[in-house]
Amino acid sequence: MLMVFKGIKQEYVLVVDTEYDNMVLMQCTGLLFKRIDEKNDIYQLAVSFNTYVTRDTVGYYANKYTGITSEFLQENGVPVEDFVTQYDAIFEGIDEDDVIFVSHGTRNDRRVLSSAGVTFSPGHSYCTYKNGKKLLKRETSLTLGDIAAEGGFQLNGSHNAYYDAIATVSALSFLKKLEWESSQ
Repeated sequence: MLMVFKGIKQEYVLVVDTEYDNMVLMQCTGLLFKRIDEKNDIYQLAVSFNTYVTRDTVGYYANKYTGITSEFLQENGVPVEDFVTQYDAIFEGIDEDDVIFVSHGTRNDRRVLSSAGVTFSPGHSYCTYKNGKKLLKRETSLTLGDIAAEGGFQLNGSHNAYYDAIATVSALSFLKKLEWESSQ
């Protein structure tokens, strides 16, 4: 997958979405893009993962919004320690300053990953929610689906980290293009 992310200075773009219950991780999807053409701001997907984390219980609201059940996580999940080991291994040899962390609700996604024990935490971040509200001049809440749709992408399956991460890629490309156009 090739994407254009206008005006990003970092060598890597990490798009993340998490699904959680009371700030405890249930699912994490990550898409790590590496710049392949600096002049044209072209990035190529280098690594992707979609991991479910084992839990004994899933609360009512988490189940309602995500459809994830404790039975599903018991059958398809990995222990959180294994997830953290796999996650951190992806970034071995990559300087945190060379990566921008992107999500729709960056603060929450970072908190969930941190409380799971993830140690790799890029210093740079871009929140599609916060920047979307500013760029699209929206006073009220703005869903990921709203931003993706404005950029021409239809989000199906929201509140599933995999589908939300793909929509976040689209939203990021769209918002960075708007920023770039407004600066010209």
